[in-house]
Amino acid sequence: MNLHTLFIDDEEKIRINLVKIFDGENIGGHTIVADSAETFEIGMEKISKRDYDIIILDLCKGEPSETSEKPGYDILKQIQSLAFVPVIFYSGLTKDLMDLKSEVIGVVNKGDGVDKLKAEIQRIITSKIALLKGQIYNHLKESLRQYFWETVHTEKKVFEPVKNDISLGYLLLRRFANSLSKENIKFILGDDKIKTDKAHPMEFYIYPVNPDSTNEEYQAGEILEKAGVYYVVLTPDCDLVLRNNGLRKADKI
Repeated sequence: MNLHTLFIDDEEKIRINLVKIFDGENIGGHTIVADSAETFEIGMEKISKRDYDIIILDLCKGEPSETSEKPGYDILKQIQSLAFVPVIFYSGLTKDLMDLKSEVIGVVNKGDGVDKLKAEIQRIITSKIALLKGQIYNHLKESLRQYFWETVHTEKKVFEPVKNDISLGYLLLRRFANSLSKENIKFILGDDKIKTDKAHPMEFYIYPVNPDSTNEEYQAGEILEKAGVYYVVLTPDCDLVLRNNGLRKADKI
Protein backbone atom coordinates (compact mmCIF):
# COMPACT_ATOMS: atom_id res chain seq x y z
CA MET A 1 0.00 0.00 0.00
CA ASN A 2 1.26 3.49 -0.85
CA LEU A 3 1.37 5.94 2.05
CA HIS A 4 1.20 9.55 0.87
CA THR A 5 3.45 11.54 3.20
CA LEU A 6 3.88 15.31 3.32
CA PHE A 7 7.15 16.84 4.58
CA ILE A 8 6.73 20.46 5.71
CA ASP A 9 10.09 22.16 6.29
CA ASP A 10 11.30 25.59 5.18
CA GLU A 11 14.96 24.53 5.35
CA GLU A 12 15.58 23.57 1.73
CA LYS A 13 18.56 21.26 2.25
CA ILE A 14 16.79 19.23 4.95
CA ARG A 15 13.51 19.08 3.01
CA ILE A 16 15.14 17.90 -0.23
CA ASN A 17 17.21 15.33 1.65
CA LEU A 18 14.13 13.92 3.43
CA VAL A 19 12.22 13.53 0.17
CA LYS A 20 15.25 11.89 -1.44
CA ILE A 21 15.60 9.41 1.44
CA PHE A 22 11.95 8.51 1.96
CA ASP A 23 10.32 8.69 -1.49
CA GLY A 24 9.85 5.08 -2.58
CA GLU A 25 11.18 3.76 0.75
CA ASN A 26 9.50 0.57 1.98
CA ILE A 27 8.62 0.75 5.67
CA GLY A 28 6.62 -2.01 7.32
CA GLY A 29 5.68 -3.46 3.94
CA HIS A 30 4.29 -0.14 2.67
CA THR A 31 5.76 2.33 0.19
CA ILE A 32 6.26 5.98 1.15
CA VAL A 33 5.18 8.42 -1.56
CA ALA A 34 6.82 11.70 -0.54
CA ASP A 35 5.48 15.18 -1.19
CA SER A 36 6.95 18.37 0.26
CA ALA A 37 6.10 21.97 1.12
CA GLU A 38 8.77 24.67 1.29
CA THR A 39 6.69 26.93 3.54
CA PHE A 40 4.16 26.33 6.29
CA GLU A 41 1.54 28.21 4.28
CA ILE A 42 2.03 25.98 1.23
CA GLY A 43 1.91 22.95 3.52
CA MET A 44 -1.46 23.99 4.89
CA GLU A 45 -2.79 24.65 1.41
CA LYS A 46 -1.77 21.15 0.33
CA ILE A 47 -3.37 19.57 3.40
CA SER A 48 -6.63 21.36 2.64
CA LYS A 49 -6.67 19.93 -0.90
CA ARG A 50 -5.32 16.39 -0.43
CA ASP A 51 -5.81 13.53 2.00
CA TYR A 52 -2.37 12.53 3.31
CA ASP A 53 -1.61 9.41 5.35
CA ILE A 54 1.26 10.91 7.40
CA ILE A 55 2.48 14.47 7.90
CA ILE A 56 6.07 15.29 8.94
CA LEU A 57 6.04 18.80 10.38
CA ASP A 58 8.79 21.21 11.40
CA LEU A 59 8.13 23.54 14.34
CA CYS A 60 10.19 26.67 13.77
CA LYS A 61 10.53 29.05 10.87
CA GLY A 62 14.22 29.29 9.96
CA GLU A 63 16.85 28.35 12.55
CA PRO A 64 15.28 26.74 15.64
CA SER A 65 15.59 28.70 18.88
CA GLU A 66 13.46 29.71 21.83
CA THR A 67 12.81 33.09 20.19
CA SER A 68 12.05 31.70 16.72
CA GLU A 69 8.60 31.99 15.21
CA LYS A 70 6.87 28.62 15.69
CA PRO A 71 4.16 28.25 13.05
CA GLY A 72 4.18 24.47 13.54
CA TYR A 73 1.74 24.91 16.44
CA ASP A 74 -0.74 26.79 14.25
CA ILE A 75 -0.39 24.21 11.48
CA LEU A 76 -1.14 21.43 13.98
CA LYS A 77 -4.32 23.22 15.12
CA GLN A 78 -5.44 23.59 11.52
CA ILE A 79 -4.69 19.94 10.81
CA GLN A 80 -6.76 18.94 13.85
CA SER A 81 -9.70 20.92 12.50
CA LEU A 82 -9.42 19.53 8.96
CA ALA A 83 -7.97 16.06 8.79
CA PHE A 84 -7.72 12.58 10.26
CA VAL A 85 -3.97 12.09 9.90
CA PRO A 86 -1.07 11.27 12.26
CA VAL A 87 1.57 14.00 12.63
CA ILE A 88 5.27 13.65 13.43
CA PHE A 89 7.09 16.80 14.54
CA TYR A 90 10.64 16.69 13.14
CA SER A 91 12.38 19.68 14.65
CA GLY A 92 15.65 20.93 16.08
CA LEU A 93 13.71 22.24 19.07
CA THR A 94 11.59 19.54 20.70
CA LYS A 95 11.74 20.43 24.40
CA ASP A 96 8.33 22.12 24.41
CA LEU A 97 6.75 19.49 22.15
CA MET A 98 6.98 16.57 24.56
CA ASP A 99 3.61 17.38 26.16
CA LEU A 100 2.00 16.87 22.74
CA LYS A 101 3.31 13.32 22.28
CA SER A 102 0.59 10.70 21.92
CA GLU A 103 -0.37 7.73 19.80
CA VAL A 104 -1.17 10.09 16.92
CA ILE A 105 1.50 12.79 17.42
CA GLY A 106 5.16 11.80 17.33
CA VAL A 107 8.16 13.96 18.23
CA VAL A 108 11.66 13.44 16.78
CA ASN A 109 14.63 15.76 17.21
CA LYS A 110 16.55 16.46 14.01
CA GLY A 111 19.76 15.96 15.96
CA ASP A 112 18.84 12.31 16.52
CA GLY A 113 19.04 11.62 12.79
CA VAL A 114 16.84 10.23 10.05
CA ASP A 115 16.86 6.71 11.54
CA LYS A 116 14.85 7.98 14.52
CA LEU A 117 12.35 9.55 12.14
CA LYS A 118 12.12 6.30 10.21
CA ALA A 119 11.50 4.42 13.47
CA GLU A 120 8.67 6.82 14.38
CA ILE A 121 7.09 6.38 10.95
CA GLN A 122 7.39 2.62 11.50
CA ARG A 123 5.56 2.99 14.84
CA ILE A 124 2.74 4.93 13.20
CA ILE A 125 2.43 2.29 10.47
CA THR A 126 2.54 -0.61 12.94
CA SER A 127 -0.27 0.99 14.97
CA LYS A 128 -2.42 0.90 11.78
CA ILE A 129 -3.31 4.59 12.18
CA ALA A 130 -1.71 5.63 8.88
CA LEU A 131 -3.37 2.75 7.02
CA LEU A 132 -6.87 3.14 8.41
CA LYS A 133 -8.29 5.70 5.96
CA GLY A 134 -7.33 3.69 2.90
CA GLN A 135 -8.54 0.42 4.40
CA ILE A 136 -11.88 1.89 5.48
CA TYR A 137 -12.37 3.55 2.09
CA ASN A 138 -11.73 0.27 0.26
CA HIS A 139 -14.08 -1.59 2.60
CA LEU A 140 -16.78 1.10 2.21
CA LYS A 141 -16.49 1.07 -1.58
CA GLU A 142 -16.75 -2.72 -1.81
CA SER A 143 -19.53 -3.04 0.81
CA LEU A 144 -21.71 -0.43 -0.89
CA ARG A 145 -20.99 -1.80 -4.37
CA GLN A 146 -21.93 -5.30 -3.31
CA TYR A 147 -25.17 -4.35 -1.57
CA PHE A 148 -26.06 -1.76 -4.21
CA TRP A 149 -25.97 -4.17 -7.15
CA GLU A 150 -26.30 -7.64 -5.66
CA THR A 151 -29.18 -6.83 -3.31
CA VAL A 152 -30.93 -3.52 -4.00
CA HIS A 153 -30.80 -3.90 -7.79
CA THR A 154 -31.27 -7.67 -8.00
CA GLU A 155 -34.20 -7.61 -5.55
CA LYS A 156 -35.70 -4.46 -7.05
CA LYS A 157 -39.31 -5.53 -6.40
CA VAL A 158 -38.60 -5.72 -2.68
CA PHE A 159 -37.16 -2.22 -2.67
CA GLU A 160 -39.90 -0.43 -4.59
CA PRO A 161 -40.60 2.72 -2.59
CA VAL A 162 -44.00 2.98 -0.97
CA LYS A 163 -45.05 6.63 -0.66
CA ASN A 164 -41.38 7.56 -0.48
CA ASP A 165 -41.10 5.87 2.90
CA ILE A 166 -37.94 3.94 1.98
CA SER A 167 -34.66 5.82 2.11
CA LEU A 168 -32.00 3.86 0.25
CA GLY A 169 -29.35 6.23 1.57
CA TYR A 170 -30.27 5.35 5.14
CA LEU A 171 -30.41 1.66 4.30
CA LEU A 172 -26.99 1.65 2.61
CA LEU A 173 -25.33 3.44 5.53
CA ARG A 174 -26.92 1.12 8.07
CA ARG A 175 -25.74 -1.87 6.02
CA PHE A 176 -22.23 -0.41 6.04
CA ALA A 177 -22.39 0.05 9.80
CA ASN A 178 -23.43 -3.58 10.20
CA SER A 179 -20.59 -4.67 7.92
CA LEU A 180 -18.08 -3.48 10.53
CA SER A 181 -18.34 -6.71 12.50
CA LYS A 182 -15.45 -7.80 14.66
CA GLU A 183 -14.54 -10.38 12.02
CA ASN A 184 -14.46 -7.73 9.30
CA ILE A 185 -12.50 -5.31 11.48
CA LYS A 186 -9.95 -8.07 12.04
CA PHE A 187 -9.72 -8.51 8.26
CA ILE A 188 -9.52 -4.76 7.54
CA LEU A 189 -6.73 -4.24 10.08
CA GLY A 190 -5.00 -7.50 9.19
CA ASP A 191 -4.56 -8.13 12.92
CA ASP A 192 -4.58 -11.80 13.90
CA LYS A 193 -4.35 -10.83 17.58
CA ILE A 194 -8.02 -9.77 17.54
CA LYS A 195 -10.12 -12.58 19.00
CA THR A 196 -13.62 -12.54 17.57
CA ASP A 197 -14.99 -14.64 20.44
CA LYS A 198 -13.67 -12.29 23.16
CA ALA A 199 -14.19 -8.67 24.12
CA HIS A 200 -11.36 -6.46 22.85
CA PRO A 201 -9.80 -4.20 25.54
CA MET A 202 -10.49 -1.15 23.36
CA GLU A 203 -14.24 -1.78 23.68
CA PHE A 204 -14.11 0.19 26.92
CA TYR A 205 -13.03 3.34 25.05
CA ILE A 206 -15.74 3.30 22.39
CA TYR A 207 -18.17 5.32 24.51
CA PRO A 208 -15.93 7.38 26.82
CA VAL A 209 -17.51 9.46 29.56
CA ASN A 210 -17.60 13.11 28.50
CA PRO A 211 -15.30 14.98 30.95
CA ASP A 212 -17.21 18.21 30.30
CA SER A 213 -20.58 16.67 31.13
CA THR A 214 -22.48 18.08 34.09
CA ASN A 215 -24.43 14.82 34.37
CA GLU A 216 -23.79 13.35 37.82
CA GLU A 217 -25.77 10.19 37.10
CA TYR A 218 -24.00 6.85 36.85
CA GLN A 219 -23.88 5.16 33.45
CA ALA A 220 -23.49 1.55 32.38
CA GLY A 221 -19.81 0.69 31.88
CA GLU A 222 -18.43 3.28 34.28
CA ILE A 223 -15.66 2.18 36.62
CA LEU A 224 -15.97 3.43 40.19
CA GLU A 225 -13.46 3.37 43.04
CA LYS A 226 -14.40 3.39 46.70
CA ALA A 227 -12.03 2.72 49.60
CA GLY A 228 -9.47 1.16 47.26
CA VAL A 229 -11.96 -1.25 45.70
CA TYR A 230 -12.99 -0.93 42.05
CA TYR A 231 -16.51 -1.56 40.76
CA VAL A 232 -17.99 -1.68 37.24
CA VAL A 233 -21.56 -0.46 36.67
CA LEU A 234 -23.42 -3.24 34.84
CA THR A 235 -26.95 -2.03 35.49
CA PRO A 236 -28.60 -0.90 32.21
CA ASP A 237 -28.89 2.89 31.88
CA CYS A 238 -32.67 2.71 31.51
CA ASP A 239 -32.92 1.11 34.97
CA LEU A 240 -31.08 4.09 36.50
CA VAL A 241 -33.49 6.76 35.22
CA LEU A 242 -34.99 8.85 38.01
CA ARG A 243 -38.77 8.72 37.58
CA ASN A 244 -41.42 11.31 38.49
CA ASN A 245 -42.09 9.55 41.78
CA GLY A 246 -38.44 10.02 42.78
CA LEU A 247 -37.68 6.27 42.47
CA ARG A 248 -35.68 4.23 39.99
CA LYS A 249 -36.49 0.90 38.41
CA ALA A 250 -33.30 -0.56 39.92
CA ASP A 251 -33.11 -0.66 43.73
CA LYS A 252 -29.35 -1.32 43.62
CA ILE A 253 -26.47 -0.69 41.25
